[in-house]
Amino acid sequence: MVMRSGVSSFLCVFLLVLAQDINDIHFSHWTEQDVGIWLTSISFIEYKDAFAENHIDGECLPELTESTLKELGITSVGHRLKILREVRRLQPPPPPEEVSLEEVAHVGGGGSTKRSTTAAATTKKGGGETLQVFSPSPTGSGMGVRVVRRSGHASRTQETEERAPVVRTPPPPPPPPVRRRNAPKIGQSSEQTREAMLVQASIAYEQGEYERSAEICMELLAMNPREHDAIAILSAALQLLEVKPFPSGSLETLKAGIDVYPNDTTLLRTYAAVLVCKGTPEFMQQGLEHLDKLLQLEHGTDVPAPPGGIKLSVDKLVHDIDQLHYLLREGLLDEHDVNIRNILNTHQMVLNVLGVEQLSPQLESEFQAVFNRVMYISPSPRVKGGALSSSLDTVVLSHEFHESVPKVLVIDDFLSPRALQSLLDFCLESTIWYESKPGFIAALFQHGFHSPLLLQIASELRAAFPSIFKDLGLTHMWAVKYEGNGKEGFKLHTDDSAVQLNMWLTPDEANLGEYGGMVIHKAAVPKEMLSTDFHNPEDKRRMNQFLKDSEAGKMRIPYKQNRAVLFQSNLYHGSDEFDFKPGFTNRRINVTFLFGRRPRR
Repeated sequence: MVMRSGVSSFLCVFLLVLAQDINDIHFSHWTEQDVGIWLTSISFIEYKDAFAENHIDGECLPELTESTLKELGITSVGHRLKILREVRRLQPPPPPEEVSLEEVAHVGGGGSTKRSTTAAATTKKGGGETLQVFSPSPTGSGMGVRVVRRSGHASRTQETEERAPVVRTPPPPPPPPVRRRNAPKIGQSSEQTREAMLVQASIAYEQGEYERSAEICMELLAMNPREHDAIAILSAALQLLEVKPFPSGSLETLKAGIDVYPNDTTLLRTYAAVLVCKGTPEFMQQGLEHLDKLLQLEHGTDVPAPPGGIKLSVDKLVHDIDQLHYLLREGLLDEHDVNIRNILNTHQMVLNVLGVEQLSPQLESEFQAVFNRVMYISPSPRVKGGALSSSLDTVVLSHEFHESVPKVLVIDDFLSPRALQSLLDFCLESTIWYESKPGFIAALFQHGFHSPLLLQIASELRAAFPSIFKDLGLTHMWAVKYEGNGKEGFKLHTDDSAVQLNMWLTPDEANLGEYGGMVIHKAAVPKEMLSTDFHNPEDKRRMNQFLKDSEAGKMRIPYKQNRAVLFQSNLYHGSDEFDFKPGFTNRRINVTFLFGRRPRR
């Protein structure tokens, strides 16, 4: 269970102003990146990607409901309620339409009457007008509100015989932009200390002071090894310390938390990612072991069904059913196993009624117990003799990359034949395709898409091209499957990395089109536009205008099995139109490796 404690809305705004260096702090002007920082500050960093993928900016926040949060994949009722509560805190109460000062009778206890000067406000309600009297509370600690007259309706009581003339005043103008620079002072309570330190760590991270950010997080983890917000910031900071050694004790701090809480998935995920990014064979092997354990904790067959609903799509169900049939045909699953047959039948029953009628409670319960589970993982060991093709002239290829404008390098026959077949088998056979998006499904690094072969490819790539990768560590990798044909898969975007490599696995015979690969725009994206949301109409307009003004053009790189495309991540890129044969083994498979992270400052 994730331990949480909310950060006040003042600190959320404070964090946004300092971390993003923006002038206008009203939440309605927040970008999607600002919303992500706000989620971090209220201890819900795990939903940051879901909000970004669904293009939730500050203007969208007041429109959030229980239903929309469910659609975002937030299954916990408690988390939904807390997020909605924090959204309400961002919104100040509207000013009254009419304000006047008058003396009204304040009825105290026991029927005694006192005279006090108060502010009265009228608000329209239904067909009548309600007068609200704001009078000091008996303790003097706040303002009380009491309806004393309701014109147009029968009045319960008549406490004032006359109303003073109403002075109509327009709403006050918004305050001028505020730029705060000083870090919050750490108060006396442990909660205030925690909040202040989290803000300081976030600010240091956003300003590029990664060592300082890591040090603050380590102090927090020394107090509480399960401080998940500190864990997330520490992980990101360590992955950005590419050329520099990790701060002393950082890995030990995370390991100490796992020793105490061995099944904490956040600790396991973070520690594994940092070990893999470190890049040495010993650390990478330890990272794989933790990722394997994490996969079983989250997707094992004996793991209880997740609370709340699950996201379903026809394409995802068809893929999972086809994959189970494929595994049975290949003899990788026992066709006589009653459990396997029951799982297959349950998937088919859900597919038959999906979009036609609502799932019965019994069928939904049975399906949740078997959906997105680890049924089979294909062996994907290191390849003797090397994973990269022995025919690669890395000196010539490195020179071509550095001389190219923009920095894009196409490498054919990238993997050795044995490595290519092993990786293709891993993608066809492993039941790790848990992410479903319109038009494609995906397998992610920390949710099953990891193996000794994948880490071998990443290590050999860095070693073969030292002038390109320098000391950039592997920070993410994933695979994507596309079905049939489509105008596009991934839309134009940039990734949070310094350098990346995309490669294709599906045999060329499955490609019916002329291209089917990817599109890369030649103009380097300005730093201020790297994190914009290209699905947002305004951001998309800015992107299109930038591309038009640059007049740099674009590259269309055709699909080819075992072709890799290495490029700097500050280039807009996306999937090209594709047309592939139908069928499970003909799905277009793309693999992506990210190295380093985008510097913050």
